Amino acid sequence: PRAWELRQVYYAQKDLQVRRGVFSGDRLELGRIVRGQDPRRANLEEAIVLPVPAQVQLTRSGFEATQPSALGGTLHIREDGRIWRTTK
Repeated sequence: PRAWELRQVYYAQKDLQVRRGVFSGDRLELGRIVRGQDPRRANLEEAIVLPVPAQVQLTRSGFEATQPSALGGTLHIREDGRIWRTTK
């Protein structure tokens, strides 16, 4: 599930890139987009929108999102969709 959470950040970032030409470091804004893309969450009140669980940084080439891995270490995803795990 944690890799899927990162993939949702990737899809939200791609949505922003298409609509506005930029990526976002705002976890709440990304959470709103994820909510809008997930039919199970679409009927939630605005106040219930949660920030994406990942930490998001803008980089020179786009963005990188990270969160702790269930196997230890950290999972990463970047603007090209590549996911990897680091152990330190």
